[in-house]
Amino acid sequence: MDDKGCALDNVYTEKFWGAFKRDKIYLNLPNGGMDLYQKVNDYVQFFNTV
Repeated sequence: MDDKGCALDNVYTEKFWGAFKRDKIYLNLPNGGMDLYQKVNDYVQFFNTV
């Protein structure tokens, strides 16, 4: 972590959540909390193994 407010501090987190929203949420809207939880869980498992 660099200086306060450095734009590069969160680049990997922003990239992950941006890809998640494009790949899972915007294409197939979840039908409630459990469906959203399952989509997040599936995507994290996929992201960690690729």
